[in-house]
Amino acid sequence: MGKIRVVKLNTEGKKEFIREFKDAPKRRMDDYDFYGVYDGDKIIGGIVINIKPDHFHFKGLGLLPKVIVEFLFVLKEYRNQGIGKKLFDIASKYDSVGLRTGGMTTDTAKNMYTKAGFKVVREKGLVKYWYRGK
Repeated sequence: MGKIRVVKLNTEGKKEFIREFKDAPKRRMDDYDFYGVYDGDKIIGGIVINIKPDHFHFKGLGLLPKVIVEFLFVLKEYRNQGIGKKLFDIASKYDSVGLRTGGMTTDTAKNMYTKAGFKVVREKGLVKYWYRGK
């Protein structure tokens, strides 16, 4: 394993990220900040933060998060090394953060969200909406 680094991605970097992680948001890329985690030249994870959220899923609850984490992922062989937390800390700098998770969310990730002060505010099937803020 080389030196692990986190990089805020430009347009070309965002396109590379989307090619590597097929589930990442692909629309309105200017509305999102992408951060990639690299081991040398290999992208091993990242986070996508919606910086212009529409609040659709939170509005009915009276919550208006400043940003919404749309995607967070770390390759399996790099998990449990604090990389996910390092990525999550980027989003946590905002006063209010929304988070949407699906059925594939690991218990480790759920524990990380809870420790960061997030609470589930809505459940819709396997999807959970989390919120932390004022």
